Amino acid sequence: MKLKGDMLRAVIYINIVFYLSLFVIFGLKLPMSNKLGLWAVFNVYDVIAYWIVGIVVFAVAMLSNPPIKHRKAWELIGTGLLLYGLGDLLWDIMDMLYVPSEVLNIVQDAIYILAVTFWTYGIMQLFLGIFEDRIMQRIPSKYSLISGFVTILLFLGATMAVYGTNNYSVSVLVINEVYVLLDFVFFYLSLKGMLWASYLGIKPLKRMWSYMFTAAFMLALLDTLFAVMTDFFSTYSMVLAYLWIFPMFMIGLASAEYINYLKFAPSEIFVSK
Repeated sequence: MKLKGDMLRAVIYINIVFYLSLFVIFGLKLPMSNKLGLWAVFNVYDVIAYWIVGIVVFAVAMLSNPPIKHRKAWELIGTGLLLYGLGDLLWDIMDMLYVPSEVLNIVQDAIYILAVTFWTYGIMQLFLGIFEDRIMQRIPSKYSLISGFVTILLFLGATMAVYGTNNYSVSVLVINEVYVLLDFVFFYLSLKGMLWASYLGIKPLKRMWSYMFTAAFMLALLDTLFAVMTDFFSTYSMVLAYLWIFPMFMIGLASAEYINYLKFAPSEIFVSK
């Protein structure tokens, strides 16, 4: 079976439009009058959507005939996405069973942090697999300095915001900081990848890392906002929780662009500007 980037992109776009429609129709009507209907729409489809993107990423790993390093990287990313969906599913089940919130939070954080660790490590491996030594030597150090400076600046700002607005225990603050830290590792890699791909002039690679950067930016923003506003969330926290799927959609679009990147012959990919 020959995997096509356009086909995968269409699958992701259909899910984005569908999810946005549901979000506008149901998610913005607060306070919710039909909580059961809202739960069914989002808590069921939310899990399915994470798994759809995870399956798309695994399809890229298994069916696009990528280099071994790249395939393993996409498998790690796909595993993280599937785990994230599993975290949502377990949350829903445990919530229905009236599991104490302390236990619920521990299980949720354990699975979510594991999921984020998987896809962050996978993206790191993909970055290293694509930008090999022979390419790295040709890329000006200013691209690394720019991406590193921007990432550190934003990470320090996010850290100060998290620690400055929460009154929770040290353990909760540390957990929130782990989320933010992993997000900004992803942010740094994707920003650097986007800059390097732009310098090399490889359009499919630039589009792929642009989608990755969008995903990283959204994750960093959402996790930081959630950590900062934990003390103030009430009804509207549900709306914010529904937005986490959109960074995953961006990762799915990045995987579709990766297939277009593979169409380039090595001689075309590694030509210096």
